[in-house]
Amino acid sequence: MKKYLLVFVSVIALLYSCKKDNPSNNNNTNQQTKISGKWYYMQDTVLEYKNGVLSRIVNQLSSTTIDPNYYIQFNDDGTGISSGDSGSINFTYTLSNNKLTTNYPSHTESSPGGAITFPAFSNQGTVKMLADGRLELFYDDSTTDGSGNVIRDTEAAYYIKQ
Repeated sequence: MKKYLLVFVSVIALLYSCKKDNPSNNNNTNQQTKISGKWYYMQDTVLEYKNGVLSRIVNQLSSTTIDPNYYIQFNDDGTGISSGDSGSINFTYTLSNNKLTTNYPSHTESSPGGAITFPAFSNQGTVKMLADGRLELFYDDSTTDGSGNVIRDTEAAYYIKQ
């Protein structure tokens, strides 16, 4: 599970916004109120495409029960905490017109091979659902690797509020 948080943070560092799908929910104050609280990871799936062909599917977490170690907490003041097996990390966030932007400071995580230091980063995802104790976030990113291959990662993360 420690590996999950490392992969999650690494993937998130590469992700940015995609097209808004829910134009009817533009009440930013209402969104801020709804997202405040502790959200437990239920499923997180990353699809990786290489030159337009699906090359890998990573189901980083898929569960029907809540693991209290895996959560993301959004506070009313625009701060938050993301938690997993390798510990927790604080962040700041903004939510506007279904776009969630999170800003993570540089931090160091321990791993079996030694400590890994991550630089500060921001990412932006689209809130697909924020209702009835359910939060669905979507991220989409494309990069070109050193060999000239176009790598596209999409991530769908599902949470429930308890």
